[in-house]
Formats: sequence, C-alpha cells, structure tokens
Amino acid sequence: MFSESLKKELKLFFRNKGNVAFMFVFPVVLIAIMSYALQSMIGAKVDVSEKSGKILYIMETDGENCQKFDVLKNAISGNGTIVFEEINAADRVAAEKQVIKQDAYGLITITSDKMEYYRSPYNEPYASRMIRSYFKQVAGIKNIAINKDLSAEKEVLPIKRIDSKTYYTLVELSFMMMYIAMIIAKSVFSEKELKTASRIKLSGASVNAIVFSKIAVGLVIGVVQILIVYLFSLIVFGIKWGKYTLLMMLMFLLLALATSSIGAALGAAIKNKNSMNTAVMMLALVCGLLGGMFTPTSYLDSTKVLSVLMRCTPLYWINKALISLQQGNMTSTIIWAIVCCAVISVLMTVLASAAFRKNASNDTEG
Repeated sequence: MFSESLKKELKLFFRNKGNVAFMFVFPVVLIAIMSYALQSMIGAKVDVSEKSGKILYIMETDGENCQKFDVLKNAISGNGTIVFEEINAADRVAAEKQVIKQDAYGLITITSDKMEYYRSPYNEPYASRMIRSYFKQVAGIKNIAINKDLSAEKEVLPIKRIDSKTYYTLVELSFMMMYIAMIIAKSVFSEKELKTASRIKLSGASVNAIVFSKIAVGLVIGVVQILIVYLFSLIVFGIKWGKYTLLMMLMFLLLALATSSIGAALGAAIKNKNSMNTAVMMLALVCGLLGGMFTPTSYLDSTKVLSVLMRCTPLYWINKALISLQQGNMTSTIIWAIVCCAVISVLMTVLASAAFRKNASNDTEG
C-alpha cells in the first residue's frame, strides 16, 4: 500500500511542471540573486571608518586571550577612527551604561578562560555589529601561536570567514525547503476532498500509509533540491561544503522531514483550503525572516525580542548548524538542530495521522 501510494504521489508531483520548476529551479535563482545583492552584508571586510567611536575593555590576563585581543585591536584601530580604552573591572557598571547610551560601541572583557563582548541590548549601532562579528571570529580560534620576534601587527591570523555566496547557498536552500510543506499540505488536503481516507478505511487498509507516503514525497523533493544546489554551488560558485558535507546534507534531510510533516499536519487538520494556504505561506515567510533569509542572524541577534523569537524556529538552529559545519566546527548547535527537527517531525506526523483518521471516521459516519 505504501509503495503504491508513493509511486502515485511522485507521478502526480513530477507531472505538475509548475511545482517542479518552483522546487528545483527557483532555489538556484534565489541563491544567485541573494548572493550578489546582499554580498556587502556577508564576508565584507571590517570597515568602521565612516564614524569614529570607542571600544571599552577590561584586561584580566596576559595569556593567549590577551594575544588574540591584541590582534583584534590592531586590526580594527588601524585606521585611527576606533579608539580602545582600558578601564578597571570596578568600573564595569559605568562602562555598560556608556554602551547602552551608545557613548561606546561595546565593552570587551578578557580573562584567562574567556572573551566577552557586551553590546547595547537596544538599537545596536551598525559599527558595533561589524566589530562584534570580527570579535566572534577571533575569540572562536582555539589556538594562536604568535612569534615572539614579530609584533602583533605583523601576525597573520588564520581566520576563515564565510562569504555571501556560501551563506546564502545554505540559508536559501533551507528556506526553500519550507515550501515543501505547501506541496504536501495541498496534496493531503486534496485527499480529504476526494474522501480517499474513508474508502481506504472501509477496505481495511492502513490510513497511515497515505500520510507516510506524502511525507516520503517531501523527502524525495528534499534530496533532489540538495543535489541540485550542491552541484550548482560547486560548479558555478566554486563553493566547497567542507569535510562535513554528508552531515550537512543529513541536516537538510531532517529539515525536509520536518517541513513535510508540518505540511501533512496542516493539510489534514485545517478544513478551509484558503486558510491552509495562508497558514503555510505565513509559516514559511516568518521562519525564513527569523532564520536569516534576508538579514544574517548575527544582525537580528542584536534585538532582544527577535533573538528570542529566532530560537523558536527550526531554520535558526539548522542554519546556525550548517554554517558551523561548513566552517569545520562541531558545536552544540548541531545537536539542538537535530533535536528540534526530530521533535517537530514526530509531533506533526502524529497530528497528521490523527487528523486524517478523524476525517476518515467523519466521512464514513456521514
């Protein structure tokens, strides 16, 4: 029953040329447009020369973190517009007030085991965001060996920065996978209109086979999307996904599973077709916006409300995990992304099955 239903669903999907073009061609077009249109926001050189300002810092160590800070300080203050001012630890509260009032871009605290950047919790200045982005890269380096015969200015720090092409290849592919939910939702809803579930129930076959076959179609769509975008990014952009390529593809598949399950649940639970289409569209757009589709998450994080809302969306965790993996880093974000997608998939699949069986019972009784 499942295999026959899956074959039927795949034939119906690939017969619709509009769906095929939207799911397989549009992601490539969107990635190309976003990569070039917003390249100044990702991977650009640290340039805060337009406006002068200062960075406050508290130095509590003379170890490796101090050396990292020296590299950061020399890189940013090279043009003379940004001044670094050291303060005592006892003056931390007053320094934080300066940052909040935007009298200073930020407050950096350097100890033997960590480096912290305090930013304005309200409307963080653009220059502060640029400096903080560079700070994260320097602070994230595990080991730094500076030649004692060379000054910090001459030391070349091996920082790997993500560019706009790489960023938007990953982020826009995950965003387009949200629209798998729309395809699956429409397909499930059409089964309700045809009262397929009631006929299957009367025949004694499993109603769940329909739901599982719909979700499986979403996975097939996801696989094809991943391969197309991977080849496009490799051949056209020359982007190498890195040593964790297979794990990154698995993360995308988990997202495809989650979005397919969401689509199945919405298609089975919502009674009105227009309401269902609107719900899926709004869900995709909101998740995309909060997940970094247009504005990088590092910028959105500067607003407290948005930083909380972002963490409620699967795209936030998936995109953070994908970027970490592409940079060659295994972080706890990957675990959170896997858990988030797994929980959504299980809950939405159960909801879809329950709603579909309920529809079948109502149709049979009617």
